[in-house]
Amino acid sequence: ADKSLVSVDLAAVEPRYRLLETTRQFGFEKLRESGERGRRRRLAEYVLGLFGEATENWSKTKTDDWNARYEPELDNLRASLEWSFGPDGSKNMALALTSVSLRTWDELSLLPERERWFRAAIDLIDDETPPEVVARLWLGRTSVSSHGDKSAFNAALKASEFYRQLGDSLGCGEALAKAGAALLTPQNIEQAQPFLDEALEQLKPFGHTKQLASCLRSVGVALYFSGRFDEAHQAISQSTYAAQVVGDRYGIAAAAIAKGELEFASGHVDAAIDTARRLVDDGQYNRRQLTLCLNNLTSYYIAADRFIEAKLTAFNGLHKARAIGWPAAVARMVEYVALISALEGDSVRATRLVGYTERFYETETASREITEQRAYDRLCETLASTFDWARLAELRAEGAGMSEMDVVEEALQL
Repeated sequence: ADKSLVSVDLAAVEPRYRLLETTRQFGFEKLRESGERGRRRRLAEYVLGLFGEATENWSKTKTDDWNARYEPELDNLRASLEWSFGPDGSKNMALALTSVSLRTWDELSLLPERERWFRAAIDLIDDETPPEVVARLWLGRTSVSSHGDKSAFNAALKASEFYRQLGDSLGCGEALAKAGAALLTPQNIEQAQPFLDEALEQLKPFGHTKQLASCLRSVGVALYFSGRFDEAHQAISQSTYAAQVVGDRYGIAAAAIAKGELEFASGHVDAAIDTARRLVDDGQYNRRQLTLCLNNLTSYYIAADRFIEAKLTAFNGLHKARAIGWPAAVARMVEYVALISALEGDSVRATRLVGYTERFYETETASREITEQRAYDRLCETLASTFDWARLAELRAEGAGMSEMDVVEEALQL
């Protein structure tokens, strides 16, 4: 450090030392010349221990403290995963490392990286893989989307079975809550409810945790799907309190999003707008939550016939959805843009856009909740009065054949 070959950051939670880029490149050249491979394994072993600790600590550690401790190690995690899955790496290390990386990808909204590593790891599981690693890997194949991603149900169920065999009630409860969330749509409450009920039974003995806050939020969603708004408000308030107790800033934001959805579902559109606006202005969210909030806020503005604000919010949300690699959020926002287009008289564009979203929802990787369904019903009603059936089918087919990139480009031309 005195010779300026290493930079020192004393402002972080603990002192961090970083090679200057020229020094780093010189060091890599020397390593390649010597054929030295052990350092990457040792780094991977260190990272495995560190993120194993992160996984254990996550449920009751304040969001800001957790991120401050582990986010600076993100590049070390990436480098260790690349090595572990590479030709000189180790399958067992790759699986173990991936299994303890879940919270990092979720906290930082790094959705494509989460998908990449967990998809690759699941294919490598064999009879010798430790069951606790298998449980975490299947948990990593559950959804980060909103409720109703049926494609995540089997992974959540498998995770719950492994956690149950391990006697890990906290892990089992989280996996069961994920299973219930995967099934939860306004049309499918009864099928989802038993999983949410059992999840609560498993989680409550641990007191206030991030997992409990998340499960209570899903319970609240199920209740307002059923029209039981007072009970839903109580469950969401309990979710908020659980998150506040452990300092779960993102859990508090998630509960605020659910509160806005409850207000919209119960007919209080202006209240929903105020709740969503406060969350956006407050800034206490991760990138995924901001994207979801902008999705919902766009719909609230449309319902209030505030189309200029709806357009601006839609454009902002579309850019953010693309930036974090979240296809479900892209589809939702495109459908709102389609409704704005239809209401402003551009029915051709609207029909092409909804052709894309209808094809997306057929994959069952997301569902239309109350907010999305109301917008979709209004859109279909508007379009039905514009074209005959044959022309609608033709334009929908054109949209169904579009790529995500193409549909976003068309939507942004509004």
